[in-house]
Amino acid sequence: MDSERKEGTEGKAVPPYLAYRTFRNYIDGLKGVGIPSRIDRSVLGNMSGITQSQLLGTLQFLGLIQQDGKPTARLQKIVDSEGSGRQKELRDLLKAAYPFLFDSDVDLAKATPRQIKEEFGSFASGQTIRKCVAFFIRAARDAELPLSPHIKAPRAPRGSGQRRKTKTGGNGKTGQPLAPAGGQSEPQPTSVYDILIGILDPVGMNEEEVKAIWTLIQYVKKREQEAEGD
Repeated sequence: MDSERKEGTEGKAVPPYLAYRTFRNYIDGLKGVGIPSRIDRSVLGNMSGITQSQLLGTLQFLGLIQQDGKPTARLQKIVDSEGSGRQKELRDLLKAAYPFLFDSDVDLAKATPRQIKEEFGSFASGQTIRKCVAFFIRAARDAELPLSPHIKAPRAPRGSGQRRKTKTGGNGKTGQPLAPAGGQSEPQPTSVYDILIGILDPVGMNEEEVKAIWTLIQYVKKREQEAEGD
């Protein structure tokens, strides 16, 4: 097992599935404050626990930090880059991290949405696939990689978002929805499998702990698939 990356279906590393904007904002933010000697939860304090785990997993998958959170030279390069230089760094980053796309028979410049989804099917399932595809597509657009005009970042299905809390007046009538901190709700996992993927943080874990957690995740995933088939 590659302990530097999360594993998904068939023991393979799960590609990034957090909001691409979260990743980009974090990279841009490092330009102003500098890259810490180690990237761990203690420097991601303004994010939710799930988002912290997803961001750490993304940085590891893209080769920007090591398993222990130590930044790589590649992270320094992309943080320091701007404009066309940033696009080039991002293109190189994606090509290195997604060999199953760039080294496959699928021509990204002509591919259909189904073809892209099928390529990610070996790594995840359900809504996680949609999120993985959405991250890659937005990153590829940002890097100005040639993508088929038929491909668009998939949107979350209706009704999958978190219900907003409402405030009531003195007469008990429902008022306007209360916006969460930051003015924007955060996408929530839609299955037990997604939740377990979200909380798994291999940084600081030993190999036996990682294996134990992934054994549980694979069991849950199998049971969910069996339930869907009923």
